[in-house]
Amino acid sequence: MKSALLTLAAIAYGGLAVILFRRVELRPVTNRIVAHLLSFRLFIDEPQLIFRAQRDLLRENLRMLRLIAVPCLILAAAFGLVMYFFADGPIPPGKPFVVSQPDGSALPAGLVPETPMVRVPRLHQVAWRVHAAPGFSGTVPGPHTAAHVFGLHWLAWFVGLSALASFLLSVLYRPKSRLLQP
Repeated sequence: MKSALLTLAAIAYGGLAVILFRRVELRPVTNRIVAHLLSFRLFIDEPQLIFRAQRDLLRENLRMLRLIAVPCLILAAAFGLVMYFFADGPIPPGKPFVVSQPDGSALPAGLVPETPMVRVPRLHQVAWRVHAAPGFSGTVPGPHTAAHVFGLHWLAWFVGLSALASFLLSVLYRPKSRLLQP
């Protein structure tokens, strides 16, 4: 069930990336960046022109960052949602992991400490290395083992499937060439 949801999320994320970046016209900016880079070699004996090309290259790079900022922020928010649902896996039976909680709180029932409590005064937290007791079915706050799908980390599946989906969608819905139009 979780693998099917991960597959759908990856395909949707790849499609969203294609849709968002198709709306951004980067070709003129990249052409100007390449032109400024080529002018370094062309005007190597003219320091004033080189400095002007460097200034213009920096300006074009900032323009490109401004153009891709909104799609990147939208994709980062979408990835945050994906991480919320898929990042944490079940607690591994018998394997130790670290639990950290606010200072003064007790260890959740069903977890057996393997080390004494460690206090982190700067963060106002305490931490233990624990393992789950047999039959433990609760939840533990904080990061622990990441989810695995078919033996691989969930992120490997997500990146691979979303990249494949974005590639296939960009090939299938490629805009027709303007060169062939009259």
